Amino acid sequence: MKGTSFGVKQGEVFSLLGVNGAGKSSTFNCMVGRQRVSGGTIMLDGVNVDTFVGNTEKLHGLLGYCPQTNTFDGMLTVLQSLTLFA
Repeated sequence: MKGTSFGVKQGEVFSLLGVNGAGKSSTFNCMVGRQRVSGGTIMLDGVNVDTFVGNTEKLHGLLGYCPQTNTFDGMLTVLQSLTLFA
């Protein structure tokens, strides 16, 4: 999503709405470490998401994420999936 900027305070619930192909899923996939950021910066709790490469468990402790479809990522363990969606 070109030129996207938003902030979410601790304890807030946030959802991203838009037309098909706008980049919503890609944005969230980058936020949770499932996809590399192709441009710009994603900051979580004041830390650049890129610093969590290879340590997504710590990253997932900073946020909860529920994708549009309830699918399991074959690259995550059951515990990692539960932690991510918590």
